[in-house]
Amino acid sequence: LTAWYTAVLALMLVVYAAVTFFAVRHEFREQLEQEADAGQIATSTPEERVEQELGEILLVLVLGLPVVVVLAGAGGYVLARRALAPIDHLAAKAHRITADRLHDRLSVPNAHDEIGRLAAVINDTFARLESSFAQLRRFTADASHELRTPLSVIRGIGELGLRETRTPAEYKDAMGSMLEEVDRLTRLVDTL
Repeated sequence: LTAWYTAVLALMLVVYAAVTFFAVRHEFREQLEQEADAGQIATSTPEERVEQELGEILLVLVLGLPVVVVLAGAGGYVLARRALAPIDHLAAKAHRITADRLHDRLSVPNAHDEIGRLAAVINDTFARLESSFAQLRRFTADASHELRTPLSVIRGIGELGLRETRTPAEYKDAMGSMLEEVDRLTRLVDTL
């Protein structure tokens, strides 16, 4: 930003200096012609005076242009730093917001300028992320609960079947119950 600002300003100054130089040269030449027509006599020739004046103007423009460009570059840098400081501040605050701190929000000093609108958009994004994380936590808790129930039933049937010796029909019944729970788990996993 500073480099572009400096380059554009330098170009504008060069054009301004060139236009100024040629305009002054034209005016001096017109004055010389008028003095020559009026018959005024000077210690040096009018052309020498014009050339001397033009040389001084050119020297001032040539020496002043780099100084002005350096000052403009420094001013552009200061302006760019000041203009971008709020964005650095937002970036630092946004960097501190993690998945555990999604409830935090960026401060919006002026909601009507560009930085304020950017902060509002980022805050909206954090709100959507917070909502998504909450839904994910609820989903995980619900899925965990739904998976525990059939697993507990299968474990209970298995432990009960191992405690005592059973008849083949009772084992077949226990396995049928276990398969029903496995089917329930399969449907649940497919749904997930």
